[in-house]
Amino acid sequence: MPASQLVGVNYTSASWFTFAPYAVLRDHKLLVGTGLTVGSRFGLAGYNGAASGWETEGPAVRRTTRRGSAPPRARPARTPAAGVTPGAGRPAAPCRPAPTRVGRMFDLLVIGGLGVDVRVRVPAIPLPAADSVTVDPIELRIGNTGSGLALAAHALGLRVAVVDVLGADPAGDVVRAALARTGVHAVLGDAPAGTRRSVNMVDPAGRRMSLYDPRPWRGPAPFAAAELAALARDSAHVHLSIMDWVPPLLPALRAGLADGAALSTDLHDWDGENPYHRPFAEAADVVFVSGVRLGAGSAALAAALAPRTVLVTHGAAGADLHTGDGGPTRVPAAEAPAPVVDTNGAGDAFAAGVIAARLRGVPPAAAAAYGARVAAAACTHDGMEYPAGLLPRP
Repeated sequence: MPASQLVGVNYTSASWFTFAPYAVLRDHKLLVGTGLTVGSRFGLAGYNGAASGWETEGPAVRRTTRRGSAPPRARPARTPAAGVTPGAGRPAAPCRPAPTRVGRMFDLLVIGGLGVDVRVRVPAIPLPAADSVTVDPIELRIGNTGSGLALAAHALGLRVAVVDVLGADPAGDVVRAALARTGVHAVLGDAPAGTRRSVNMVDPAGRRMSLYDPRPWRGPAPFAAAELAALARDSAHVHLSIMDWVPPLLPALRAGLADGAALSTDLHDWDGENPYHRPFAEAADVVFVSGVRLGAGSAALAAALAPRTVLVTHGAAGADLHTGDGGPTRVPAAEAPAPVVDTNGAGDAFAAGVIAARLRGVPPAAAAAYGARVAAAACTHDGMEYPAGLLPRP
C-alpha cells in the first residue's frame, strides 16, 4: 500500500509549504500500539508550522496526556525529505494571511460550540398541521456555532484552533471526521452527556428554525485554566461560544490574551436581561448579538457595553455596527453571488469575516461590510464545510 493511502506523505507543488498536519486515512497493522486511529492527526505543531518537518507534537485531536502530566518531548529538528508531503489526500490549504505576530501559532482560537446538525428540508416554516410530512433525505453533519465560525475562518485562510468537549457517540464521530478533513487544530475533552446537536428545519427560501439540544455540562470545567490561557497567548484573536463550561475560565482567558490580541463572543438572541450572557459580554472586546429579541433596545445595550464594539445582526436586513462613536453604522446585507440554499451558519460566517478583516487591520465599518459578503457567500453552500474559493477573501 502506498504510504499516501495510510497517512498524508507525498508533497505536490500545489501543497508545498502549506504545512498541513498528517492525517490517518485508514486502519493498518503498523498503527497497532501507537494510539492512532482513523481520523487522528499528528504533527500539528512545529517550529515552522504544522508538519513542517520540525514537529514538536502539539496536542492531538483528543488529549492523550493527563492534566498535570509531563508534555511529550519535542523531536530533534530534522529537514523535510524531498518528495515527502504531509496532508496528502485532502485539498491544499488556502493561502494564509500574513501572521499578525511572529511566533504566534494561531490566528483564531474558538472556545466551545462544536456539535452536529440534523438538517431537514421542509415545505414551509412553520410546518403545516399534519400527522406526517414527507421530506428530502435527512442528513447528520457538523454544525453549531463554534463549528460554523471555525470552518468559515479556516476557509478564509486563518490558522484556527478550537477547544471543546465531544461525546463518545456517533454525533461526536461526525464532528471529529469533519475536523480531520481540515487544518483546524482541535483540543477535545470528553462530554459524558454526549455531543450537542440541533435539528434544523430549512424551508425552500433557505430560512431555518433550529431545535437545540445543549447536552448540559455537569461538574468542574473540562480544561485547566492554565491550559486555555496558554492557547490564548498563542492566538491573535479568541472567540467565545456561550457554552456552560466556559464562565469559570473567562478570567484566565482574558488574562491570557497576548498584547494586541482581542476577544469576541456571539450572544445570539440575547434579550439584554438574561444574566447567563452577561459575563461573556463583559469579557469581550467585540460582541455579536442578534436583534431578534433586542428590538428597539439594541442601541441602549450597545451604549451600556461601550467601549466594546457591538454588532447587532438582523439577518437579511443587514446589521448595525456600534463603536461608541455616535450613532450606529448601518451595514447592508450583501447580495448572494448564487441562489441561497442554506442560511444555517450565516451569522457564524459573518463573524468569521469580521474577525479575519480585523486581523488585517481593516477599519470596523469595512470589516463589517466584508463580513456581510462572507455571510452571503456562505448561504449559497449546503453545509458548513466550505469548498476552496467559495468565500471571498478580504
